Amino acid sequence: MKRLLILLTVLVLFLVACSNLGSDSPPVLPQSFEADLIVRFNESEMTAHWKKDGVASNSIKIITPDSINGLELKFNGSKCTVTYEDLSFDMDINRFPQTAFGTELVNSFEQVIKNTDITVNKRDGAWEYKGENSTGSYILRQNTDTGFLEFFSVPSIDLTVNFENFKKI
Repeated sequence: MKRLLILLTVLVLFLVACSNLGSDSPPVLPQSFEADLIVRFNESEMTAHWKKDGVASNSIKIITPDSINGLELKFNGSKCTVTYEDLSFDMDINRFPQTAFGTELVNSFEQVIKNTDITVNKRDGAWEYKGENSTGSYILRQNTDTGFLEFFSVPSIDLTVNFENFKKI
């Protein structure tokens, strides 16, 4: 009977220890989602809606300022398709720094998904992913409970993005 009690105690301790192992790793980032963005870039502010549908489909639609409301940027590798009302054209994103906020956001997210040259730490109730992209270092923050994105920053280009209404699709 004493052996059985010791065995049960060891088993319970083992199960408790194993159940806490997952809390030291971030939730899996969703492959498909949409979110509203509040973008601050080079002393300008805009709002947009980001829809990521699968591995290669990234679309950012500008909401404000009103002068470019409805402008949509669709990213695919080093190309970006710009659509506004009935006009649509492809452009090389390396030649247009105005698209840097979308390019950096999309490329950094892909780098985090692929776990390429990044560090991950838990800080202030969120998971922080830190890495380097073509314009410098970045930080992407993920909510520890929901797994949703909260914040993105590239200090070298004065870019910050706050995420709202994040949902998996």
